[in-house]
Amino acid sequence: MTVELSSWREASADPGLIDSELHLWRFSLDSRSLPLEKLKTSVLNSTERKRAERFVDAEKSAQFILARCYLRIILGRYLNLSPEMVELAYHQYGKPFIAYGSANPLEFNLSHAHDRGVLAVTKGQAVGIDLERIDPKLEFLPIASRFFFPEEKALLRNYPEYKRRRAFYRLWTRKEAVLKCLGYGFSEKPEKQAQATAGIGTIRSFHYADGFLCSYAVQDHIKRILKFDAPDLTRMLN
Repeated sequence: MTVELSSWREASADPGLIDSELHLWRFSLDSRSLPLEKLKTSVLNSTERKRAERFVDAEKSAQFILARCYLRIILGRYLNLSPEMVELAYHQYGKPFIAYGSANPLEFNLSHAHDRGVLAVTKGQAVGIDLERIDPKLEFLPIASRFFFPEEKALLRNYPEYKRRRAFYRLWTRKEAVLKCLGYGFSEKPEKQAQATAGIGTIRSFHYADGFLCSYAVQDHIKRILKFDAPDLTRMLN
């Protein structure tokens, strides 16, 4: 199936969303020059604010706040709601979803790594996304040995050594994206994971930015992918 793929571009106020379409949003989690406390109190709910305050690392707390602000603002554009009015609930393994009685079948998934974030949005199709920064010092083989299926280990071994690190991240992000799409955790039995993965319609990886790799998984097949660069948070709130 041929998939129409856009380049990264800034979205309009109403990005629109149709069946068999995937929207990808990328954004910075650099909190410098942003009114972090104001964003936390005006956009996040009380549970999110308490979660942000539990982080020992101030930078991680700031990144959590910004990621949740982007999530709420972007979802609010699709739902025609102010960010603070977007109600979220959580599945068994912590995957958030929109808690509403509306017939709008909006699905989404969020991932962030280092100072970057990405949000995937679909209509009526479960979606998972994972973003990773490629660490040139990571000892990835023990991780692959522990978590990869035999087929994934074989794929990794087939790559020449100089391509193996990037191949590991491609396999890892795809695995994470699939589990997030299904709403599973790594604690699920491997055979259940493998059986469920076979039913996923679309699994792809893409270049996010230099040093970052991202993969998404969608329940069914998609025909069009639109990629948006989210504006600065202060601009999005105005």
